[in-house]
Amino acid sequence: MKGANTIIASDSKSNAVLYTRADILRREESQEVKKFVSYWKNIKGNVSETLVFNCKFTAYNILDDLKNDKVKFITLRKRYAGLVTETLALPKKVWKKVYIPVPKRKYKNVSVYKSEVGLKDCKNIFRQIVVKDHGRENPTFILTNNKELSLQRVLEVYAKRWRIENKIAELVMFFNLKLRW
Repeated sequence: MKGANTIIASDSKSNAVLYTRADILRREESQEVKKFVSYWKNIKGNVSETLVFNCKFTAYNILDDLKNDKVKFITLRKRYAGLVTETLALPKKVWKKVYIPVPKRKYKNVSVYKSEVGLKDCKNIFRQIVVKDHGRENPTFILTNNKELSLQRVLEVYAKRWRIENKIAELVMFFNLKLRW
């Protein structure tokens, strides 16, 4: 079955769609965040908002570029088996319980471990927030360069993105089921 990589950027407050692009080639997808930033700078002159995006649409060196351009972001870090194993071996005392007040969220009390990390091919250091006890088998690794947002606020912002992603997945599944009549 054929698929298409698509980017949809929306405003988190109004849910208005700000930017769309479809049929993105795999070799182009890591540049999509920078294309959006360029587009947004042409419209507003700067990017003062914190961008929240899927890690599949970028590469670590792009995160370095965003930080150097003073563009704040929140994204996920790719889960490597060694990273997951290393994280699960952390002692229980380093994990902090955090409440995420997002409506309809099943797992509102999660365990969090925060640190600063360097990434391959990056000169900058990023804030990493690892989340477990959130209903998924493996921990989730959130990366951000926004040090102004509180830990809880970063989790709230990313949880909203998860809800959108889950809704899109539901719609895609529904659409595919309708096609198979």
